[in-house]
Amino acid sequence: MKTRFLNHLWPAVLAAPFLSGCMHRPVDRPVHGWDHMMGPWGSALMLLVLIVLVGLVVYLLLERRRSDNRGTESTPETPMEILKKRYAKGEITKEEFDRMKDEIES
Repeated sequence: MKTRFLNHLWPAVLAAPFLSGCMHRPVDRPVHGWDHMMGPWGSALMLLVLIVLVGLVVYLLLERRRSDNRGTESTPETPMEILKKRYAKGEITKEEFDRMKDEIES
C-alpha cells in the first residue's frame, strides 16, 4: 500500500515547483518570480524549501499511518481473562473454573 502511494506521489513532487512558478524561467519583465527579492539564488533556495516542505508532509503522513497501525495491536490477555472467557462461553464448569483460578492465583 505504501509503495503504491509513493508511486503516485513522485510525479506530483516533481511537478510542484514548475506549477508553483518558483523555477527560474526567461522573463520579459524585470519583476518576475522570486529573483527580484532574493537575488540570483532565490529560485534555487525557494525550490529547496518547497522540496523540504513536501518531504516533511509526506514523512508526517506516513509516520501517522504507521502509528495508527501500531495502536490497533491488542495487548496479550492475562491467564485470568482467558479463564473468565472460557467460563462465560460454557467451555468449563464452575468447579473447573474455581480449581484453575486457585492454580493461577497461587
